[in-house]
Amino acid sequence: MSTHIHAHRESTGQEECWYILEAEPASMIGIGTIVPLKQPLQHHAAEIEAWAQFIDWRPARAGDFYFVPAGTIYAIGAGISLVEVQQNIDLTCNRDGHDRTRGLETKATAGDLQTEQRPAVALHRPLGCSGVLLDDGPFGLRLAHMQGGDALHVTNSGLAWFIPLRGLGDIDGLTWRAGECWLLTQPTPLIRAASDADHLFATV
Repeated sequence: MSTHIHAHRESTGQEECWYILEAEPASMIGIGTIVPLKQPLQHHAAEIEAWAQFIDWRPARAGDFYFVPAGTIYAIGAGISLVEVQQNIDLTCNRDGHDRTRGLETKATAGDLQTEQRPAVALHRPLGCSGVLLDDGPFGLRLAHMQGGDALHVTNSGLAWFIPLRGLGDIDGLTWRAGECWLLTQPTPLIRAASDADHLFATV
């Protein structure tokens, strides 16, 4: 599943983050490059295998969180289920391909990758935890755990998204379930959990 947060028109680039829900034992993700790239990334999908050797690969596990800055080349390997929250900000991509034999998807979020990419912010916050994942970026993101019967009044001063990852409950009487994404427009919505639950809460 993925969630998209729309652009602020004055911005340039694409910022995004991932929360990994499930990952098979050998699953890998790649963020950034291990050496500076000396030429622009090419358009041809046939070159994915050649570019993959320069990507900084790392093991993936459930509960990992990554913030991927604009201008970062990245790759998501096979066997991974994740939530992606992003702000699209009008940046042209030079590379977006898929190698079906390896289950590898590579994408560049910059038009000209001639320098080593900035490292992504990485945390490990498994389900059952609560805490801020991102508060210094184009949007805010928090992971929260609720027990059955808990109720949460949200003060919504802008745009906010409620993304349930586990459990069942209601928002002002409307039932929510894991796997959904809710855009909260009410100024003070009441979120209740009917069972143990975890959710992401995104704001701009």
